[in-house]
Amino acid sequence: MKKILISLVAILLALTGVVSATTTTLIPSDITMDVNDAKTVEFCIYTDAGMTQPMDVNVNITNICRDVDGSYGCSGPDIMDPVGFSVVPVDVNTGADGCDDIDLTTTAAETGLYYYTVNGVTVAGATIGSETGTVLIPEFTTLGAGLVLFGAGLYMYRKRSRK
Repeated sequence: MKKILISLVAILLALTGVVSATTTTLIPSDITMDVNDAKTVEFCIYTDAGMTQPMDVNVNITNICRDVDGSYGCSGPDIMDPVGFSVVPVDVNTGADGCDDIDLTTTAAETGLYYYTVNGVTVAGATIGSETGTVLIPEFTTLGAGLVLFGAGLYMYRKRSRK
């Protein structure tokens, strides 16, 4: 019985030594885009050993959605794979620096809050790092909001000057 227990402990220690923790970043993770726009963000994944050893891993995009219920990330009632919003990695895997560019594109997209998840995946298919990005497509632009306020002020001025 002791031999079996010692063998199990040795196997567990060996497995723990193989697994290394990772750190992922998405720069910038929160951006604002127009209804028709294109931007690029950078996804990087490193081992935690001093953040110096980059990892050559596959890059997957999952859970693209438009927020409906106000909770963070993609959940039940959110609109999955919304029309007009796309997220595509530039390369299949991270480069020598452990990073990959991600292209975000909106084409006649609805206004609102969008989420997307970028995963670092090993050859065996295990996710070793993940980041969720946020894209806001505002209802009014600064110029549009200024025009609305100018129109409201003009209306009030004309209404008061007629008295």
